[in-house]
Amino acid sequence: MLSVRRRRLLRRQHHRLVVNSLNGPRHGPCVGIVLCGGGSMRMGRDKAMLPFRDGTMLKSVVDAVAAVTGRVVVVAAPAQILPNLSPTVTVLRDPVPDVGPLAGLLTAMQTIGESAEIVTLCGCDTPLLRPELLRRVIDRLDVDHEAALPVIDDVPQPLAGVYRTSLLPTVRQLRNEERRSLRSLLDRCRWQGLKKAEFADVDPDLESLRNINTPEDYDGLSGGKSEESASP
Repeated sequence: MLSVRRRRLLRRQHHRLVVNSLNGPRHGPCVGIVLCGGGSMRMGRDKAMLPFRDGTMLKSVVDAVAAVTGRVVVVAAPAQILPNLSPTVTVLRDPVPDVGPLAGLLTAMQTIGESAEIVTLCGCDTPLLRPELLRRVIDRLDVDHEAALPVIDDVPQPLAGVYRTSLLPTVRQLRNEERRSLRSLLDRCRWQGLKKAEFADVDPDLESLRNINTPEDYDGLSGGKSEESASP
């Protein structure tokens, strides 16, 4: 159960979010986080750099997130080479490579601090992400919960979720326990799941959640370019 103090804090934050939604885009209290520092082991090459449409997979996700949050933070591996991104995008580096998405969330949250009340969290391997899906998840986050995310076929999708920045102490504690998975965060917070039907009008086929993890996934991606076609 949430303490009385924490519930009051969530209610104040929720009130500010409602006011912001009535007055316009929630750029102030919401920051988008995009993680791209994974090893891309199944793909065999860096997914962030893969060509997609007129840019890269990473750029496609960043653009979709920016359309919702305005401010975007990209978390990359220490020595990772990134494609050209907008100068408005903040690039952070994980201090240690390949320690999981929870570490990337911690890196971003520590920098964002109290400048935002909620963050969206996505990976760079969902290039078909639609801003409307993120907006729907944000809209469904209520005062009694600390996170909201799609749940498809009973499987939570934490890399399409929205999280309150008040979870930073919990995320830090989990990393101190050497936890790596975002699922461990879900075990420690109050979160709400959104079923497939709640996205029927904005992304009926859930293309936003389509992960591109292997060469076969990439070859089947409309707008992607195989390694051969990308070569001069």
